Amino acid sequence: MDIQSAALVGAGIAIGVGTLGPGIGIGMAVSSMLQSSARQPEMTQKLLTNMFIGAALIEVLALLAFVISFMLFNFGTATPAHTAMLPAVLNFLNIA
Repeated sequence: MDIQSAALVGAGIAIGVGTLGPGIGIGMAVSSMLQSSARQPEMTQKLLTNMFIGAALIEVLALLAFVISFMLFNFGTATPAHTAMLPAVLNFLNIA
């Protein structure tokens, strides 16, 4: 398997696995908010606000996986100018 094929497979895995956790997390947050709202209806507005803030923070993880998959997808079809940037990106992320 060459590097372009590995990058494309990695892009698929990144978006697939990267959205699994946030999806489960948002589902659990909504479930807990609905249960709490049923027990104390007077707290519904405050719970709803906190749930939306938490859901937004959880959704950032899915967006990060989306961006990483696009980076990998573009790396799979990279031009020499794109591949020249890779060492600088890895150095910035402290991977290399």
